[in-house]
Amino acid sequence: MSDSEHQEKHFESYVVSKLKAQGWKVGDTTKYDTEYALYPEDLIAWLEATQPEKWEKLQKDNKERALEAVSYTHLDVYKRQRFRRFTSRLHLEER
Repeated sequence: MSDSEHQEKHFESYVVSKLKAQGWKVGDTTKYDTEYALYPEDLIAWLEATQPEKWEKLQKDNKERALEAVSYTHLDVYKRQRFRRFTSRLHLEER
């Protein structure tokens, strides 16, 4: 371990402890979904708090795969946005 890595760990620990002291929720990194860059339980809690009827319907329609349905929908929207940006650049370059 280099000296800078050693210092970085201490700095990270310090920042996290200060944030935690102010009410920040520290997540379990093993539960972090790197593909979607979020904690699935946080997304579920947000959906339940902000859109309870829609979340209930999603659970009813998709059972245990409700969270996957949300993730795939989000990913599809993201892909469509990227595709539109890409094609709009192509049209600009053609001019």
